[in-house]
Amino acid sequence: MSQSSATSKNLKALNRIDLDLVAHLSEFSAANWHSLCSAAGMTVYGATALSWCKDAELSQVWEGWHASGFPLKPSPEFERPARFINPALMPPSRSLREILDAEAGRHENPEIHTLAICARIAAVQGTLSFDMPLESLRNAPPQIAAFLKSRLFDKPDRTAAENALIAIWSDTLSGTEFDIWEDA
Repeated sequence: MSQSSATSKNLKALNRIDLDLVAHLSEFSAANWHSLCSAAGMTVYGATALSWCKDAELSQVWEGWHASGFPLKPSPEFERPARFINPALMPPSRSLREILDAEAGRHENPEIHTLAICARIAAVQGTLSFDMPLESLRNAPPQIAAFLKSRLFDKPDRTAAENALIAIWSDTLSGTEFDIWEDA
């Protein structure tokens, strides 16, 4: 068995165990869980586990995630905690329009707004549907552009317009902490 295959198998087993554990939080008060995590030092996994607690609100998850200082980059390390958010609070969607609509006007803090959009994109398993005019995405903030670029990169049959958008985002990301691609 290759190391990559073994790592993937171990990660799947770990994910199953983690999901089983967080499911037990359904009777635990969100306020008590938040207090516990805050006292110990909020982590991204403490924030996502909060989503499984009784009376939890998605805004609490985003605020906890933001407080944890966990990085905002399109990578497996970011996708894993996003995929642990309780689907009862954050129903899965592959539609970019639905993702943007779900977070529109919900956050006063622009960093939390960006985090919520990026986490929703990261949580998508499979292909993200770019179901809105591509022109409207040209000026996406760097963090969001990085996540959109990563998802559009995964699309095997890109159009000329989509490739042009990737080039625009590459320029937007160039020299920033969100440029994680080497000459991509």
